[in-house]
Amino acid sequence: EEGEGGEDQAILTYVIRKRRGERVMEMDHTFTPESMRGRGIAEHVTLAAFRYCRGAEIKVIPSCSYISGVFLTRHPELRTLVSV
Repeated sequence: EEGEGGEDQAILTYVIRKRRGERVMEMDHTFTPESMRGRGIAEHVTLAAFRYCRGAEIKVIPSCSYISGVFLTRHPELRTLVSV
């Protein structure tokens, strides 16, 4: 299956902005092509984004249903990075 944007690649889309005086990364979408699913790729990409946010002292707004549901259920220790 061809990925979004005509590429066969996994993606996580985001916007970094200021909200209530803090920098936040709103993670709004993840996509893994069908041919790459079931290998933990979305989890790997999302972990990298959370690690970046931790190092850069950026809070996360998990607008993507995969991140707010599946990912944060599997990684409750990362909830401390979520902006409230």
